[in-house]
Amino acid sequence: MPTTAAGVDGLIGMPGVEDIDIVFDVTSAVAHIANAERLAGYGNKLSRRRG
Repeated sequence: MPTTAAGVDGLIGMPGVEDIDIVFDVTSAVAHIANAERLAGYGNKLSRRRG
């Protein structure tokens, strides 16, 4: 399972990013919106933590 501490930029820079089905976003709800937009072109589903 690929992981990165470099945020969405780090994930997008990984080889095979388009093969990742689900991205778990542990940022704020506001950042989640921007991250979802950035990842939309790669076909990933973005999930965020609640709480």
